[in-house]
Amino acid sequence: MNSYSNKKDFKVVDSLMQISLSIGSLYSKLADLEIAGKKDSDEYRKTIEYLKISIETENEVLNSVFSLGYKYSEIVEYLRKSKKEGKLQEDYESAIEEDMQNNFLIRILSKLNNKKTTETGYVSNFLLEIMEKSLGISREETLRKVIVETELKNGLKKDYLINFFIILQDFCTKKQYQNTVPCLLLSKYVLFYISPSIETDFIESEFELPEVLCSNASIVATLYSISADIYEARKNYYGMEAAIDSISEILNLDSKNDPQLSSDAIIKMCFLCSSFMLMDDESLHNLNYEFHSKIEGDEYLAQYPNNSTNERIVIDCFKQIARYRKKQQQLPISKSKTRY
Repeated sequence: MNSYSNKKDFKVVDSLMQISLSIGSLYSKLADLEIAGKKDSDEYRKTIEYLKISIETENEVLNSVFSLGYKYSEIVEYLRKSKKEGKLQEDYESAIEEDMQNNFLIRILSKLNNKKTTETGYVSNFLLEIMEKSLGISREETLRKVIVETELKNGLKKDYLINFFIILQDFCTKKQYQNTVPCLLLSKYVLFYISPSIETDFIESEFELPEVLCSNASIVATLYSISADIYEARKNYYGMEAAIDSISEILNLDSKNDPQLSSDAIIKMCFLCSSFMLMDDESLHNLNYEFHSKIEGDEYLAQYPNNSTNERIVIDCFKQIARYRKKQQQLPISKSKTRY
């Protein structure tokens, strides 16, 4: 295989990029139709059918990429080199601020990662051998641990995203935010576009959002007999990491003390509240305490002397979480103490 710089070697990857771009155009059209109040129209449903066909084609081309012997690392490097303008965003909050055209590589990389896991397994034989010889852990046990951790993390990621959609939809129904609804709805479809792991279920339901979350992570926990303690610890950790990132994003918003929240601020609030949904009461209480300690500290006040608007956004999220939690529906978690 020649270097990625030889574009003739990557025609199938170029095709993948073009198909993913066309899928982005279809998502943009769905957003425009919902913004125009045409979500319950034949045109909206027909666009979903076109989307299904395009995704099938995308998956077929993706299969060809691997069957033709392309190395995963080479594909990723070629994709990164192909993005000549702008920055390839790596997180949801940054990516959602971009349009479909600037996000197609995130979609492809996500699908490549999923495909790589399916094709090559969750962990290399080399790592399995090291774990067996150095730590005396059998290959089967190591593989099981990695599978469980990966599946649980994927389940938590899905819960985080679905909670975001549910909370975003709640903002869209409030009168005081009606002027931001078009931007909020577009953000919803951008996130669907860059999150192919959840798009299939939502396409089948014509992008109807559930009123409450039926937790994917709790299903994984039950399936693999993960103890309640381990499940809660992983859930708290995922939520805490996401929350800390979101709080930092909000504190650095260019709010200019505007009492009217921008669509950007609302989106970041939705991400923050979504992360809170994964955390237990004690973790939330501790984070709330740490947040107030930070904004009252001399170092912070010297750096952010007039940041009360952004601080209030975070405080409002802490206040609102109780209402969102009342709407949450969780499947029962196994009380088994089985280790994995």
